[in-house]
Amino acid sequence: MSCPRSWAVAAFAPLLFFPGALGADGTTGESRITSYRNPVIPGFHPDPSVVRVGSDYYLVTSSFEFFPGVPVFHSRDLVHWRPVGHALTRDSQLPLAKARASGGIYAPTIRHHAGTFYVVTTNVDGGGNFYVTARDPAGPWSEPVWIREQGGIDPSLFFDEDGTVYLTTNGGAPGGQGSKGPQGEPERAIVTMWPYSVPPSEIMR
Repeated sequence: MSCPRSWAVAAFAPLLFFPGALGADGTTGESRITSYRNPVIPGFHPDPSVVRVGSDYYLVTSSFEFFPGVPVFHSRDLVHWRPVGHALTRDSQLPLAKARASGGIYAPTIRHHAGTFYVVTTNVDGGGNFYVTARDPAGPWSEPVWIREQGGIDPSLFFDEDGTVYLTTNGGAPGGQGSKGPQGEPERAIVTMWPYSVPPSEIMR
């Protein structure tokens, strides 16, 4: 697999310490960020996932049993973030009737490819893994496409240059819950999802 065209930033805080850092307005110049205070997004925003699209960064976090789900943030410098909306704003996207405390939505991942944003996540109390799409990260986001064949949690997407999309999860190989690692942890499962030439909704039901 080759490197994706759009890089997802897994751990963004260390990237802030380098010569010629971006200014608060997202440009290099006289006003440069030389320090910052953690957390850069205070409050209840666990499990962040970040994607870079041009000079813009977009971030999503877990929302568990709360509605609306999966808050979306925007930044130009990885320090100053502003909320732009939520990926899950309708009951049809986010069934929570059976959600327990600290259940619901776990660890979403945000990706971008060919002008479309993807958020893939797990509703641990209401259907399992699914993804939604949008042209604008502020929304509206699509109805969920459920990935019934793949169990596990913490899903992520990788868009390869040959037209293949890979889905990874912690545990949950297709058709089962997957095997355990040497310390009893779930092993990372990888499955091929779809080629670009075929709309995902025609394959993943």
